[in-house]
Amino acid sequence: MTLAETVTASLVLMIGSSAAAQVWSQTLRASSVLARQEAQLHALDALLLASEGQARALAKSKGPATDCPAALGQLEPLLRALPSFLAQSKGQGATLTLPPSAPGMLHVRWESAGVKRERLLSASVLGLCREVAHGP
Repeated sequence: MTLAETVTASLVLMIGSSAAAQVWSQTLRASSVLARQEAQLHALDALLLASEGQARALAKSKGPATDCPAALGQLEPLLRALPSFLAQSKGQGATLTLPPSAPGMLHVRWESAGVKRERLLSASVLGLCREVAHGP
């Protein structure tokens, strides 16, 4: 094997190794981003479950109310306190928004770093209030 062939073979090996290292680096970076997003989704799912748990705990402590909007109004400050409680344990920050929803319902949306989870909570199903039947 001549010197030119040896240098060419070394160059081909070096280029192939460099390309493989770049592909591996990009794969690790993508895997890291995916793991971070998955952790955010788990944290937001925990907030959704905690939101429902707060509603059930409120219903259990106070009993069903006759006024559903007032019962949902009592729930809102409890939900707003959840991110600070869970942020300490998980190291995550999340924001709560309550988009408009039908009477007797509460649309809960938790967001963190562009990822969001939503759930529609019914005050009567959770036991916060009793629906009053209107009729003959």
